[in-house]
Amino acid sequence: ILDKNVIVSINDSGGPGGGEKPFSLLLFGRETKQLSSLAGELVEQFKKIPGLVDVNTNYRSGKPELQIDIDPIKAKQFGVNSVMAGTELRAMVEGNIPAVFRANGLEYDIRIRFKDDQRSLMDSFNDLYVFNKNGKRVKLSRFAKLKEAEGPTKVYRRDRSRYIQISGNLMKGASLGPIQAEVERIMTEHRINPKNKELWADVTSGYSGNLDEMQSLFKSIAIAAILSVIFIYMVLASLYESIITPFTIMVALPLAAVGGLIALYITKGSLDMFTLIGFIMLLGIVAKNSIILVDYIQQLMRRGKHIEEAIVEAGKVRLRPILMTSFALAAGMLPTALALSEVGKFRQSMGIVIIGGIVSSTVLTLLVIPAIFEYMDSFRVWTRKFLGRPAKRKIDKDFNKEAKTTM
Repeated sequence: ILDKNVIVSINDSGGPGGGEKPFSLLLFGRETKQLSSLAGELVEQFKKIPGLVDVNTNYRSGKPELQIDIDPIKAKQFGVNSVMAGTELRAMVEGNIPAVFRANGLEYDIRIRFKDDQRSLMDSFNDLYVFNKNGKRVKLSRFAKLKEAEGPTKVYRRDRSRYIQISGNLMKGASLGPIQAEVERIMTEHRINPKNKELWADVTSGYSGNLDEMQSLFKSIAIAAILSVIFIYMVLASLYESIITPFTIMVALPLAAVGGLIALYITKGSLDMFTLIGFIMLLGIVAKNSIILVDYIQQLMRRGKHIEEAIVEAGKVRLRPILMTSFALAAGMLPTALALSEVGKFRQSMGIVIIGGIVSSTVLTLLVIPAIFEYMDSFRVWTRKFLGRPAKRKIDKDFNKEAKTTM
């Protein structure tokens, strides 16, 4: 039978000795007592968040201890430095090591200290003296007070500030995103409450562990996605010699993202590192369907066919290659999505996202891209007239020359 004060927590860290829990919130402040009181109130509210379990703090109250409270104003008047006073008190209680005894290649500390009955601060506080800056003895009780208190077993510091960590595990199927949003809501409501004004004074918060890594990962993935879209646009613009036609092709990108999110929802997956990598991969994969379709439409239009006839014929001719390439890509990602091994489960979400994106982009590309192309091409022609540029681009002229040469 476990003692009621024993805290049992099972963490799926995958390594020996355990590790940091997925949810980790840090409260920074000056006073440990203030932080512990605030952390205690927040823990009770965090325990009510669905999906978050084993919520606890790293703060542990210590045993009763004696604390000497030094008055800085009086200490300055007597010329006593708090560091000097602390060194003297440490020597009285713990002793000093003025030398080392060496024998047979080994070293032993020589500790000099008072007898046991002389090391009690409670009994001898009024008779203690410390030296000031001038080397004169000053009675400790003249600028300091002795009090009984209870101190923490360990003081945690980061960035030159004390902190208390609130951590917790996730239930199966739970995601850090919704939990973080709920935590932010609880903290905001707790902070704006007038009763908690003193608790939040000089207290800041931040995340560590998986949440901190996820925030950094989202920023990196966002930058990668933006750069990917820019490079795709630049390549398509140079290929088609148009700044408008690439937008028609890139319509498939959000269509793929919708399919990936729907696939995650159906499989009850969550956003993680591999999921985000899957979305980045989709940016380069799904554009190929639009390129296959739009490129053939433009070829038919250069051969003299009307835009509506070109769109219908391109849809019929390019349907088979689009389906073949899409099925091949989806089949290639199927083993990853099925996660047939324990190791494969870490990458399962990536396969699910890619398959969902491929399916949605393939279906919607055949419907949306032809509908958009006619409007975008009309807008392209209008902009060329508006800017006073020739109706035909260089790529169109080169195609006609090649056609005549072939004939």
